Amino acid sequence: MLLAQNNHTPYTDWIGMPLRELPRLIETNNEIIEERRRAMDMTRKRQRRR
Repeated sequence: MLLAQNNHTPYTDWIGMPLRELPRLIETNNEIIEERRRAMDMTRKRQRRR
């Protein structure tokens, strides 16, 4: 469901995908999550400095 949430698509689209595509999609999704986490961390650090 996180794949659907992060890509703004219905989860049924992801359930219907071939399994061979899933590892690449999970890796990409994990990268998106990590980028968002880093951006949030940077925002928090900037806010603390004020």
